[in-house]
Amino acid sequence: MPHHLYLSIHPSPQGNRPAHWALFLPDSSPSPETQTGTVIQVVGSPFTGYTHSIKHDVSPVIAPSGASSGARHSLVLLGEVLGGNEGGVDVLENEALNISAPGVSKSPMEPGYENCQSWTWQLLRALVEKGVLEESALEVLGAAKTA
Repeated sequence: MPHHLYLSIHPSPQGNRPAHWALFLPDSSPSPETQTGTVIQVVGSPFTGYTHSIKHDVSPVIAPSGASSGARHSLVLLGEVLGGNEGGVDVLENEALNISAPGVSKSPMEPGYENCQSWTWQLLRALVEKGVLEESALEVLGAAKTA
């Protein structure tokens, strides 16, 4: 049974920093805003590096450390995930852990450093290559808010 995969966007507390991106796979609900599910992301900063974070039975509304909890997050439908246990959760988790989390940036104050957004791009490209997501997910990601 296919499950919807969403991009969860948490705006930066300061407008000059990138928004935090995470993936959200709802357990099962017509309205992901009111449901719990699995959140797959990397958390950290360009100063300290990033680590993988996979949490089950959580709301996509919970902002990660460093993201604005007061600003309204948004969910963007990326597509449907097919295969695996629990509607694709194991496929997503395994692939997410295969993509290295960004390390400490050599120039953290300069634009272009690796972060949660670049990691999400890498993960979605890998999922498309493996046929887990349609290529249209990359088009949706390209239109997502980055700040």
